[in-house]
Amino acid sequence: MTPLLLWLACTASTGDDSAPTVATDSATLDSDPDSGSTSASSCEPITGQGGQPALVEALPAGSNLLLVSIDTLRKDRVGRYSGLDTTPFLDAWLDQALVLDEHRSCSDWTAPSMLCALTGTTPTEAGYEPHAGTDAVLIDVPEDLDGLTGWLADGGWIPAIVTANAVVAEAQPARVDPRAIQLLDREPAEGIVDAGLAVLDSLRQAGSPWFLHLHFNDPHSPYDPPDAYLDGLEGLEACPIDLTDEAAIVAFASDPDSLSAEDQALVVAHTEVRYQGELTYLDDQLARLLQALQDRGVPDDTLIVLLSDHGEPFLEHGAYTHGTTLHVEEVDAIAAVWAPGLSPGTWSGPTAHQDLTPTVLQALGLQSPSTVTAPVLGTAPADRARHGFRQYRDVPPLHVLTRGTQRLLYGWDGTRAFYELATDPAELTDTYDADAAGVRCLWEHLDPWIALAMPIMGDYAPVDPHP
Repeated sequence: MTPLLLWLACTASTGDDSAPTVATDSATLDSDPDSGSTSASSCEPITGQGGQPALVEALPAGSNLLLVSIDTLRKDRVGRYSGLDTTPFLDAWLDQALVLDEHRSCSDWTAPSMLCALTGTTPTEAGYEPHAGTDAVLIDVPEDLDGLTGWLADGGWIPAIVTANAVVAEAQPARVDPRAIQLLDREPAEGIVDAGLAVLDSLRQAGSPWFLHLHFNDPHSPYDPPDAYLDGLEGLEACPIDLTDEAAIVAFASDPDSLSAEDQALVVAHTEVRYQGELTYLDDQLARLLQALQDRGVPDDTLIVLLSDHGEPFLEHGAYTHGTTLHVEEVDAIAAVWAPGLSPGTWSGPTAHQDLTPTVLQALGLQSPSTVTAPVLGTAPADRARHGFRQYRDVPPLHVLTRGTQRLLYGWDGTRAFYELATDPAELTDTYDADAAGVRCLWEHLDPWIALAMPIMGDYAPVDPHP
């Protein structure tokens, strides 16, 4: 029996059905970095709250929560968005859920992305960055960090995390009992499903509502699905690098130009086949998981949230594997919510990872702590400005600011770019013009975020941080 299962076997019901009451942040949009409030503004002002009710209504007392997070999932390789036959089960499940079609991650690697999803705010707003500086450890978060796992535990939910990525384990609040976390480092999806179902059976015997978080590492590199999922390699010349070897992938990602353009294209062709094989393998395991939940009657009293932490570039914009840019292939994300009685459909308003925690808390009858800065899904302004940030692998910090169909990227090495997504959804044409109204408007939104990040990034200083 694993330590997590042994702990669950010894966990008794708390007997406390009351939800904690914590003051909700009453700050207005004018004090938020997203507000864009500034004198002599080039922007149309953000119009305040969106005027819509919460997308997810309050659920019956004692409802459970299942969070399924998928590592390195490219939105545009999922069948629903690509037309590819990669994820037939996931596509069918999304048809039954409330899908957030304009969803973005707050970063392009797992730690900040999952911290946004689990804390209801961004690390920048909370005054830290999980990898801040050239000599920083991979995950470095404050000792007093709190988040969804701890808040649900306070309310009487029994938490359990089964993760194939150590980063997710390390990003949990320090006060979460380590016995609640089962790390199966880089375990394929089949093993996560098996472990997750065993934990679920123990949770259901404990007599209290539960929160189970399953984090799948597939389709993260190395790209090595079972052989049965590798159709398509037969017609390709041999790959110049070993895509089943993480060290070889990292070496290529650090210097793609070490290979000729022809060999780079061959690497991408092999990557596409292997990545899509990883997706279809994962899809089959998700089908097995959801069928097992159905057999146990779990959906009858459970809120299910599914998301991808970030995407993965295949040499778009010169990057291979994530953690280098904040372009759409890295930060476009999948997110969907399912609950008994929740009408399926699509929400096209702008949403972000940090919106998920306040939505879950409200649906389960809990108030958001004052540290939660994000809106409940459905209540944000339709013209909100969404910010993303990345500092990782000794690459200078990078911001992205999106409002409507316009996106501004600014790197602390002085690089900058501007894209109009309505006509250029893949961000292929940089139309940056310092004098353009759209550019100046997004800079007004970005200025406060740069100011918030500066005390955190001690090893770096922003170069020319203005239009």
